[in-house]
Amino acid sequence: MSKNRYIFYTILGLLTGLFIIPTILNWLGLPISTIIADLLDLTFGEPNWINVTCISLLGIIFLLFSIRGFYKGYKRSKPFE
Repeated sequence: MSKNRYIFYTILGLLTGLFIIPTILNWLGLPISTIIADLLDLTFGEPNWINVTCISLLGIIFLLFSIRGFYKGYKRSKPFE
């Protein structure tokens, strides 16, 4: 896969996951944002500095691994065609 296609498919996948899939699930009657919010509320309870720190660290770790994976895939792809 060329680097142009890799960038295009990465951006397309992110946009699909962020905007299109939740819209379709809402349309089908599965309010995914409400489910995630309820799950986080049940898991971590009322926000305090310990919970905020924990969620921030988990978010940063997830973001770093995501960026690392995208970068490795970009480096493995062929040069621009």
